[in-house]
Amino acid sequence: TGEPLHAYIKRLRLERAALALCHSHSSVTDIA
Repeated sequence: TGEPLHAYIKRLRLERAALALCHSHSSVTDIA
């Protein structure tokens, strides 16, 4: 992708958090 590793990991974590929010009724604080 050409992006730095830490940027990739950060984006991956954000995407996983977004998916978790979409598939559950947990609050943001429960996932964070």
